[in-house]
Amino acid sequence: PRPVLGMQVRLKRGRQGNQVRGSIQNVKKRANMNRVSSHPSYAQRISFYHVPPVGDITLEEFESFAIDRLKVLKEIDNLKVRGAKMDAMENRMRVVLAKYLPLPSISTMGDVEASIRKDVISHFTLRLAYCKPNDRQWFLSQERMLLKFRLTIYSDSLETFITENDLAFPAITADEFEEYEDDLNQFSLSLGYLENAVARDYYKVPFEDALELVMTRKAVIKKGYAFVHRKALISLVLRRYSKHLSKQLARAYKELPVFSQDFRIASLIHSLPTQYLGRAYEGSDRQAGAISLADIDSHAGQSFPLCMELLHTSLRRDHHLKHGGRMQYGLFVKGLGLTLDQSLEFWREEFTKGGYNFEKDYSYNIRHNYGMVGKRTSYTPYACEKIINMIPGHGEYHGCAYKTLDKSDLQHQLTRKGLGISEISAVMKLTEENHYQEACRQVFEYMHIGAPEFSQTHPNKYFDQSVKYYEMRAAYEKGGGATNQDDSNLPPTTVVKLNQ
Repeated sequence: PRPVLGMQVRLKRGRQGNQVRGSIQNVKKRANMNRVSSHPSYAQRISFYHVPPVGDITLEEFESFAIDRLKVLKEIDNLKVRGAKMDAMENRMRVVLAKYLPLPSISTMGDVEASIRKDVISHFTLRLAYCKPNDRQWFLSQERMLLKFRLTIYSDSLETFITENDLAFPAITADEFEEYEDDLNQFSLSLGYLENAVARDYYKVPFEDALELVMTRKAVIKKGYAFVHRKALISLVLRRYSKHLSKQLARAYKELPVFSQDFRIASLIHSLPTQYLGRAYEGSDRQAGAISLADIDSHAGQSFPLCMELLHTSLRRDHHLKHGGRMQYGLFVKGLGLTLDQSLEFWREEFTKGGYNFEKDYSYNIRHNYGMVGKRTSYTPYACEKIINMIPGHGEYHGCAYKTLDKSDLQHQLTRKGLGISEISAVMKLTEENHYQEACRQVFEYMHIGAPEFSQTHPNKYFDQSVKYYEMRAAYEKGGGATNQDDSNLPPTTVVKLNQ
């Protein structure tokens, strides 16, 4: 194997199955590291990921580490798109990080090295997966925020992090402090720092290294240098990290063909950027026949996401859908719990009305989706990522409605669903920024007042959340304000708003 990004990667078959093995080449030893491991890869709890990982790992672990990190990054992206406040984001990320990427403190003597190992391996795996030019910016942006959360959540980490990563931020001299003391005192007061400025609180960096702080007036500019308060150092750290990671992504892209030589690694790293991470929504997830064919029309108007509602409406109107629409909608209703017999009855009824020979031309496709013919694979409903990437042609209605409909048609559909002017404006803004899933989630929120928040990643998830909402509301109203379950188990906002 040849060196790649400072390491060698090869696969071997061991007693525990396929394994990825990496070995470090020319590792630079750092004397100032507070080591938690004998190997530099895992020596730092939080790092710039200078040193690639080492050791043996099964392919299953290789994939699961990457997926857990991807869940964290996608949660960060969702929080940013929703415009969550920083306090709310930090609280949410404490929960998400504890679940998927925990970093126990050294003092707790938890399995620190195992956690760091997972963190490092998952970072380098996603670095390969997102090194293509079109994918880099998303990954870089989320990784930057991840580092910011960690340095904020682990309050004792910033100074240690700066030391361990050799990030030199020179303090201002006594002469400079004396010269600019009045300006620095005024500046400290303007930022809400009640104590008078002292020399050790300020660092001197080139103006171009503190552009974000300059733009937000959080630095004092003198003779081409920015004087930065120690409480704003995190901004400088994040800027350094962004520059470092940007270079490493470009380097990884050059080495990508080496990893592509092994299809087991290649298939994983190429699929990760479009990987759906949620529930598969097999038809078997629901009780067979739980959804009545007679109820589909009412469900469509009340609980279907817009993409599926439009497909349902088109099918009822034209008694036909082209192949893309049949696949998207057919798998969706399968995921609702329709049995094979119910699906055949549903599609036969519509296509017969349109004068089509259903048994000859279309029934095989339905049976194929259920794994009864062909290669006997039971197919799962499409997730939002796949639907968004679909491009419908003339006379086709599949794909994501928030992406495919033109502005006037989408506004008409939102008006028809009862959204107000300001609500429509908010949704349209999200679609213009290509946040189609968040636009769909926002519509759900407007139509289900008081429902618990969730990340919209799958049409069947939208349906499930909507059905739960209306079932809970019906139970609440039937009980005259009480449900069969303890109110303490319900979201407080739901109880209050439904009562209103």
